[in-house]
Amino acid sequence: MKTDWFKEHEERLAQYAREGKWGRYILHILRPIALFLLVVILFLAAGAAAKHLSGWFVIPAIFLIVIGKVVIRKRKQR
Repeated sequence: MKTDWFKEHEERLAQYAREGKWGRYILHILRPIALFLLVVILFLAAGAAAKHLSGWFVIPAIFLIVIGKVVIRKRKQR
């Protein structure tokens, strides 16, 4: 069962393909992958920076929770 989010993105990809905008088509696919890698890198960097503290795993977890809430809030606004 596909959600509205998937339908919207399928329609957008189909529109890019019809219009011949292959650069946007590729970027539309690669953007979530790049964001995921950015979050992983930030998580590792925050973990490395906080390693000297006693609760070094808690700080990156809080960081990810805050990022997740911001992303969810921005998606709901659209």
